[in-house]
Amino acid sequence: MRILKDVGDVLSVCIFGGTAKGLRRMSSLSLRCASPGVAEGWADVPHDCLVAIIERFSSKNDAAVMRCVCRAWRDGFDATVKCVTLHSNVALLPQSPSRFPNMQHLVVSHCSHSGAQAAIHALALPAAHLCVLELSHSMLSSVPPDLHQLAGLRTLVLSSNRLKELRGAKLHMLPQLEHLDLSCNLLGELPASIGSLGRTLRKLNVSENSLPCLPEGLGGLTQLRSLRASNNLLTELPDSLAQLQSLTLLDLSLNRLKSMPDNFTRLTQLHHLGLFAAFSHSLRNEGSATVRVLAQLSMTAPEMHLQAEDRLLALIKIRCKQLRLVAEEQQEAEEARAR
Repeated sequence: MRILKDVGDVLSVCIFGGTAKGLRRMSSLSLRCASPGVAEGWADVPHDCLVAIIERFSSKNDAAVMRCVCRAWRDGFDATVKCVTLHSNVALLPQSPSRFPNMQHLVVSHCSHSGAQAAIHALALPAAHLCVLELSHSMLSSVPPDLHQLAGLRTLVLSSNRLKELRGAKLHMLPQLEHLDLSCNLLGELPASIGSLGRTLRKLNVSENSLPCLPEGLGGLTQLRSLRASNNLLTELPDSLAQLQSLTLLDLSLNRLKSMPDNFTRLTQLHHLGLFAAFSHSLRNEGSATVRVLAQLSMTAPEMHLQAEDRLLALIKIRCKQLRLVAEEQQEAEEARAR
């Protein structure tokens, strides 16, 4: 096969019966048809040329079909893959552990526990550039023991599984982890050691579990921006929660809280606070401690959007008005004494 040089940035490849009919300039690359198995001449195309052509296909399906033509095309295609999704098809795992050397994002869903483990060993562990790993709807009853070896991981999603505990997870050995999603599991507790992720973790989702409380170690997550803990069994909040000075989103909806800690007013960076159906009892008057704390927080965090029942919002509004009147009276008294 004669290799055309300087074919430009935009090409169209038309393959009929496994042989090339021609290359011509077009606005994008498209594959008209292909016959796997017969690929005489294509193996001689330089690897960098194959990669350049594959990257310019207008459709990922075209690139996937070209992958079947011959080994050279297959290797060229695999080198361009950044995201791999396995949806209940772990039987299609590649035999070569280095099949996708530049993969950055791996999604494994609707697989068995053993299938998810196989995907981790075959794809995740050999991927030197992997930064996002999603293992959801895979019936995981425990955190895969080898996850701590993925030192470059920034996002870990373990949602919609059957996790009851995080013992042995070694999450503290993921030094770059920024986003941890543990939602929709059966967790009955969070380990205090979760605070060891404080230097990097920015998003934590533990919603839809069976958590009766949050650990005091949570206060160690000083860089945390988002905490979702809705739809649990929370009855109280740790005092250390007030240490999360960078928190902008906090969702505590659908819980059984009895009160709010007094130091909760220190979360002045909050932009969104979810408290819909968050309390075990109905708040009936503006003088309650919880309403007082929330009113003070509303005044110190004016940009905060509070999501709660209309009754609670009305009580907080009344309490805020009372606090402003008290503040005005105190200011007038101080001015009078100064005169």
